[in-house]
Amino acid sequence: MGLPVTVYRWDDVGAPQIANQKPSEIINVLKKCLVDGYGSKTALGWTMPFEDVAKQSVAFRNSITDGSGGYFKIYSRDGNDNDRTLMRIQSAQSMSDIDTLFRPNYKHAFELFDNRFTKWVLIGTSAGFYFICGLLTNACGADQRYDSMFFAGDFESVIQNDPSKFIAISNPLVNGGDNTSSYASGYNDGFQRCVYESDRYWGYSSIRLYDTDNSGNYYNYSFYSPQGVLLGSAVNITPDKNTQVGLYGRIVIQMTSVSTSSTGRRFDGEYFNQSVKSPVVRGYLPAFIVETYPRYSKYDNYDVFEPHLGQNSYLVRSFANLTGNWIGCENWYE
Repeated sequence: MGLPVTVYRWDDVGAPQIANQKPSEIINVLKKCLVDGYGSKTALGWTMPFEDVAKQSVAFRNSITDGSGGYFKIYSRDGNDNDRTLMRIQSAQSMSDIDTLFRPNYKHAFELFDNRFTKWVLIGTSAGFYFICGLLTNACGADQRYDSMFFAGDFESVIQNDPSKFIAISNPLVNGGDNTSSYASGYNDGFQRCVYESDRYWGYSSIRLYDTDNSGNYYNYSFYSPQGVLLGSAVNITPDKNTQVGLYGRIVIQMTSVSTSSTGRRFDGEYFNQSVKSPVVRGYLPAFIVETYPRYSKYDNYDVFEPHLGQNSYLVRSFANLTGNWIGCENWYE
C-alpha cells in the first residue's frame, strides 16, 4: 500500500519560520515536521534520540515500523549558530550518542547560502523526506541556484530488507572529507547537481552502501539521471507546459569507482554484474520522477504542483534552463 505523504510549508498556519538561515532555525523546522508537529499538522513519526543544543547538533531516526530505523545527524560545521552557517549531514545504521555513529556514511554539506532563502517545503513520510528551502522566483536557470535541498531516509532498494537503505544526501565531501574548498560548500556538486542539472553525477562518490549480507564491507555509489542530454545554458526555448508526454524516468543509485563490466569482481571473486551482496544498481530515490520532456523553463515562476503518475507532485528546480523533476506528494514506497 505504500506510505502516506505529508507536505509541510512555511506558509502553513503555525509553521516555524526561517528568517536568518541559522542552524537553529533549520533544526527547529525539522523537529516540528519530523517529531512534534505544528498547527493542525501532525509530525511524520520520526524520533530525535540525541541532541547537543550548544553545538547546534541533532540526530533523527525514522520509523522502526514503517522504515529501517536508520539515523541521520545534522549539525553546524563550526558549532556556531550564525546566519548562513555551513552545516553537515551524515547518516548511519545506528548511533549510541550524538558523536558515535555505527557504520556511518559519507558527510554531506548543506547550506542556506542566500539571505533570501526563507521559503521552505518538507515533503515526506515516516520513512523518508525531502527538504527544500529557497526563494520564489524562476523555476530554473542556467547555473542558477535558487534553493538548497537534501533527502534523508530510506531509498527504494532492489533488495528486500536491505540493511543499508537509509541515507542522507545533499552534496558530498570527497568520500567523507571535511575541508573548506569549493566542493565543501552547500550548493556546488553531487546529489543536487545530478537532480538539478538532469545529468549524471559529476566526480565524487556520493554515498557508501554496505553489502546486503550485513558483513560491514561497502562500495561507493552515486546518483544518475535518465536524461542523458545536459539541459545547460545553450538551451533557450519555451516549451508547451500543457503538453505532457507522460514518459518518466527515475534517479538511479548505481555503483561507482569499481569496474562493473563483465570482468569486474568483488574482493571475494564474485562478479559485480551477478552480485546480490553488492548490486551494481542498488535502488531509486523514492517518489522522485523525471519527465523525459521537461516543460518548465527559466521564464516560469516557481512553487508548482501538478498531477503526475496518479498523484499530486511538486516541481523541483534545476541548474539548467528547463526542468521536469517531480516529487510525489501522496504516496511513497508502493
